[in-house]
Amino acid sequence: MNQNDTSDIEWYDEATKYYIETLEKLKIDKPQEFEKIKEDIHIIENEGKGAYLDIDKTWKFLHFLLTGYEFDVKIPYLIGKNSNDDLPLINAIFGAKSLGYDGSDFGLIYFTDKEVKEIAQALSEFSYTQMRERLRFNGLEEADYEHILNDAYNKLLTYYKDATEKGTAMLLHFG
Repeated sequence: MNQNDTSDIEWYDEATKYYIETLEKLKIDKPQEFEKIKEDIHIIENEGKGAYLDIDKTWKFLHFLLTGYEFDVKIPYLIGKNSNDDLPLINAIFGAKSLGYDGSDFGLIYFTDKEVKEIAQALSEFSYTQMRERLRFNGLEEADYEHILNDAYNKLLTYYKDATEKGTAMLLHFG
């Protein structure tokens, strides 16, 4: 987050408010589900293990790159294989479950520390050759995506690896 950019600060404040409100609703509406993640929330908030990653509008491309599907296709699992191109499927952007209550498309997405580790491992094994193959399979020209492979994908991979090293769960929000 750029501390000098007021829109960044406003977005971060808005996302934080959404996150707090959603967790409060979860605590009231689904106390058993909240109990399962309560400890992870404490760790993320209070032990300095929370980190901010803004992938801006590249989330859509990254989701497609990692799964082979458009974002409106609901994928019920984290790791698998895309039956269309027979390449890995890594559901690192939307995950298989959401804690959202406000009727938004995405809600607040939660990954346990084990899921974060599983995704980080899969991301580490997903080669640039496989990524290029998926994009070529879908008719995209290399010049149109090379910069995203070298920038956004590496940021996402680093983010998941860092969370794995810290042993933390993850909360994702699309504002």
